[in-house]
Amino acid sequence: MAKFSELTPVRAIDPAIIHCIPRPLFESIPDLEPDMIDRIYRHAADIMTIPVVNEKNVIVSRRPSHNVWVTVWFNETHLVKAFLWSEFDPIMRCAFIQACAVDKEYQSSRSEVFKSMIDYVLSLPIAQDIKNKIFLATSRPAGFEKVGLVKSKRILMEFHNEPAEQDNKDTEGEANVSSVPEPVISN
Repeated sequence: MAKFSELTPVRAIDPAIIHCIPRPLFESIPDLEPDMIDRIYRHAADIMTIPVVNEKNVIVSRRPSHNVWVTVWFNETHLVKAFLWSEFDPIMRCAFIQACAVDKEYQSSRSEVFKSMIDYVLSLPIAQDIKNKIFLATSRPAGFEKVGLVKSKRILMEFHNEPAEQDNKDTEGEANVSSVPEPVISN
């Protein structure tokens, strides 16, 4: 089995590099659904760059985002075998790992690989106080606790701005009626 330490990390600045990340690497992340992966490929430029606009508010170019780091690890034949998508928040003073994956060929030890990725984040030229906390959202915390992460005091909450499926269905041809009461206007 090949070692993760034999791979070469390179920060991806050009959004086209996202298309070099093999789809099976994204598919190996259980929380990523196929449509999410499609959106990552489709919106790579929006993820990795920020628009530069002219006085008419027209995008004239794009430049790399300083807060988003997508790093790919290449093997000796220049094939992408791992990636790490991290973001840095100077207001919250933390790093957030959005996604990471490693080809099975290089997964000698999950804790060794993840520790190498954490060490890589810590080595980046980002202010130290931002790197003191590194967050990761997961639906399976037990696996990451085994490699040294602890449950955060913060809870990730969600808001869905999409009507529930039942709300979209008409009943026997009648129009949908909102269950929200009409506002009362008083004088």
